[in-house]
Amino acid sequence: LEFLFIYLFVILFFLIFSKFNLSALTSIIFTLIFFQLSYIIEATNLNSIPYFSVIVDFYNLRFQRPLVVIPFLLLFILLVINLREKDYEYKDFILLGFLLALSFTSHYYFFVIEVLALIIFILLKERFNFFQLLKRYKFFFISIISFLSFSLPFLLNLIYIEPDYSERLCLFELTFERKTTLLGHLISKMLEIKFLLLFLTITIVNFFLNSKKLKKVELSNIFYILFLSSILSPFVFITFSPTSCLVYHFTNAIVVFAFLTIFFQ
Repeated sequence: LEFLFIYLFVILFFLIFSKFNLSALTSIIFTLIFFQLSYIIEATNLNSIPYFSVIVDFYNLRFQRPLVVIPFLLLFILLVINLREKDYEYKDFILLGFLLALSFTSHYYFFVIEVLALIIFILLKERFNFFQLLKRYKFFFISIISFLSFSLPFLLNLIYIEPDYSERLCLFELTFERKTTLLGHLISKMLEIKFLLLFLTITIVNFFLNSKKLKKVELSNIFYILFLSSILSPFVFITFSPTSCLVYHFTNAIVVFAFLTIFFQ
């Protein structure tokens, strides 16, 4: 099973790099760099730098996160890239629902980010033409049915979970007071100079690349959408979810997607 997910990681990253019209050799080299990224960071002592200490956990052989979770994320990214290149097909949206179910049941933090990214991507793809979106409702409906079908066992488990077991899973109720405290903490962190500089740098570079209409810039935009979605995700989740676990996974995801966006720009 471990070998299977390592194989998926290597193949999926190779395919993503290939989408940028990189040679096979270059794609393999970059894929191997990402595979060994945690070891490279630790060997060069970069993990002493706060943000790099988060990136160390981007991929290693720890089950289930990130060994299993990251290939699911890469599958989602590759599918969105493919959706950008062609018209909608039912099989793609069935697969999309399946991938979202996998993320939801394995690492729901990525699930929230992926849903937000998908909404932004589709709105941009359709140029905010809501009439056109309504005409395509069958694709979205079948994707929702696919998601519910594959995630049903997990959803039932959440509904009928015993209180003692939920405590062992570190789940806690998000009361109004806790929501306001967490949201206030998030806002204060995102108003810090280091985050604002990171956000503005990535955004300005993305705007520049789009203004120059550089080749394959639309692929870079997908990673920028994921970065934006990672910023929005904790606010959406905390606002609407009745319970939560470890909220810091959302902030760690922001660092991960910032790194991916910078790399793929």
